Amino acid sequence: MKFISCLTKELEKSIYKYPSIIKLWKKYYYDKIIEKEIELGEISREDHVLCIGGGAIPFTALDIALKTGASVAIIELDLVAVEKSRQLINRINMSNKIEVIHSSGQEFDASRYSVVHIASQVCPVDEILHNVWARIACGSKILFRCDKKKYKSFCNKAKVQNYSNQLKQVKQDGILMKATLLLVKEDGVKIDEANSRNFSSFATDTTSFVAS
Repeated sequence: MKFISCLTKELEKSIYKYPSIIKLWKKYYYDKIIEKEIELGEISREDHVLCIGGGAIPFTALDIALKTGASVAIIELDLVAVEKSRQLINRINMSNKIEVIHSSGQEFDASRYSVVHIASQVCPVDEILHNVWARIACGSKILFRCDKKKYKSFCNKAKVQNYSNQLKQVKQDGILMKATLLLVKEDGVKIDEANSRNFSSFATDTTSFVAS
């Protein structure tokens, strides 16, 4: 799975100059995925959205901005991807709605964002999730894309309760995705830091969670 994620990132860097290929990829792979996430997160134009891991072609950020009117920021650690995504956003005149920032998810301050979207290929996901959760305000939401391995790891009842009393999810049909999970930060819910690390070691029991 890691190999496929790396391959996808490199492929995006290669095709970002070809609008016809980008449109096909977006239409047949990303559109349905992102539509489900917008509905799950109830994203609107009043939201300030942070996308962690945008790549060279920030499909998710572009679709959210276009379909909801929300302002979107992307953080990306790969400098080449940062430059290419900025060029693409400027080329399609979306720079007034989307900002691309060179930073890492485990250090960035997400406190001013009402929705945080975490891409499936980002890592180390446990550190990123811990940093985001610690900084966002109560009522803010995290949309977290999971491949099969992350899904099995994360959907352990005891583990999830460290983040939220109720987990919602939407199943995805993407090659790299099993589901998108929604976590809403609630007042009084705190992370057990010892348990927030290395959640991939946990087993799973997903039957008790709310699916949408």
